[in-house]
Amino acid sequence: MLADGRDLGEAADALGVAVSTARTQLKAVFAKTGTGRQAQLAVLLAGLGRGP
Repeated sequence: MLADGRDLGEAADALGVAVSTARTQLKAVFAKTGTGRQAQLAVLLAGLGRGP
Protein backbone atom coordinates (compact mmCIF):
# COMPACT_ATOMS: atom_id res chain seq x y z
CA MET A 1 0.00 0.00 0.00
CA LEU A 2 2.84 2.37 0.77
CA ALA A 3 4.39 1.61 -2.61
CA ASP A 4 1.08 2.65 -4.19
CA GLY A 5 1.32 6.07 -2.56
CA ARG A 6 -0.82 5.59 0.54
CA ASP A 7 0.47 7.01 3.77
CA LEU A 8 1.02 4.92 6.88
CA GLY A 9 -2.27 5.97 8.47
CA GLU A 10 -4.28 4.96 5.42
CA ALA A 11 -2.50 1.61 5.23
CA ALA A 12 -3.08 0.97 8.94
CA ASP A 13 -6.79 1.75 8.60
CA ALA A 14 -7.14 -0.50 5.56
CA LEU A 15 -5.42 -3.35 7.40
CA GLY A 16 -7.37 -2.81 10.59
CA VAL A 17 -4.33 -2.18 12.79
CA ALA A 18 -3.21 0.74 14.92
CA VAL A 19 -0.83 3.25 13.39
CA SER A 20 1.71 2.36 16.10
CA THR A 21 1.57 -1.30 15.02
CA ALA A 22 2.01 -0.35 11.38
CA ARG A 23 4.94 1.90 12.31
CA THR A 24 6.62 -0.95 14.23
CA GLN A 25 6.17 -3.31 11.30
CA LEU A 26 7.46 -0.71 8.85
CA LYS A 27 10.61 -0.25 10.94
CA ALA A 28 11.17 -4.02 10.78
CA VAL A 29 10.76 -3.95 6.99
CA PHE A 30 13.24 -1.06 6.75
CA ALA A 31 15.75 -3.04 8.80
CA LYS A 32 15.34 -6.19 6.71
CA THR A 33 15.58 -4.38 3.38
CA GLY A 34 18.34 -1.96 4.27
CA THR A 35 16.12 1.02 3.54
CA GLY A 36 15.29 3.91 5.81
CA ARG A 37 12.60 5.86 4.02
CA GLN A 38 9.29 4.98 2.43
CA ALA A 39 10.50 6.35 -0.91
CA GLN A 40 13.54 4.04 -0.86
CA LEU A 41 11.32 1.09 -0.03
CA ALA A 42 8.92 1.96 -2.86
CA VAL A 43 11.81 2.03 -5.35
CA LEU A 44 13.02 -1.34 -4.09
CA LEU A 45 9.55 -2.86 -4.36
CA ALA A 46 9.02 -1.43 -7.85
CA GLY A 47 12.18 -3.18 -8.99
CA LEU A 48 11.02 -6.59 -7.79
CA GLY A 49 8.64 -7.03 -10.70
CA ARG A 50 11.33 -6.57 -13.31
CA GLY A 51 13.08 -9.46 -14.96
CA PRO A 52 16.85 -9.74 -15.52
